[in-house]
Amino acid sequence: MSDDVILVTDAVPLDHYHVAVRFSDGFSGLLDMAKYFQYPAYACLRDPKVFATARAEDGTVVWGDGDVDVAPEVAWEEATSFQDLSHKKFLSLKEIGERLGIVNPASKGYRLPEPDALIGRTRGWLPETIDAWNASRPGRGVGGGRPRKHQVDE
Repeated sequence: MSDDVILVTDAVPLDHYHVAVRFSDGFSGLLDMAKYFQYPAYACLRDPKVFATARAEDGTVVWGDGDVDVAPEVAWEEATSFQDLSHKKFLSLKEIGERLGIVNPASKGYRLPEPDALIGRTRGWLPETIDAWNASRPGRGVGGGRPRKHQVDE
């Protein structure tokens, strides 16, 4: 094996289908596996018990008996640096409400998307996550809401 091959040296499963990874070149980051669920080979990782088996083995990240893995070069390319993550601004519930013009969205029954960050019991969302969720939710402005019982002629 040549010296320029970068291998996974550590892998720790985290919440929300993320894996903290460290590489032989010293780079560390966060690998988001949820985006791989569309591929049949990774569908089994939706099971939290299977996902929790993530570990570094043979220079890459593996799950279960080693039958599911991510190539080290793919993991290195796809991992987001922890340093990059520390500069991201996550929105609180209050900030989401301000962004959408809603007073206290949690008490209004809004079913928000899964948070992008969870620190203890505190949830945080990236602005782009909330914007995409808001653009796709049904209701006023998207699809016109509920049809009227009686059509009004103008």
